[in-house]
Amino acid sequence: MKFNYTGAYIWRGMDRLPNEEPAFQPSVEANVDDRWTLGLWGSYGLDSNKEWDEFRYTAAYRAPVASRIAWTART
Repeated sequence: MKFNYTGAYIWRGMDRLPNEEPAFQPSVEANVDDRWTLGLWGSYGLDSNKEWDEFRYTAAYRAPVASRIAWTART
């Protein structure tokens, strides 16, 4: 579980909140088994609209390639 605080919510070079207001961006991930991880991520701007600005579900799959090497695919 992570609780990130940012001074401004910048997405693809553009400020997503008016007046460069800060945002709270919590996330949580859970390992389903040795290969699958599921998670949630969100961004809540600390402005006057009192709504989540963005919310995402995430998934990751990890597969071993060799004894010490693995690749991971994320959404």
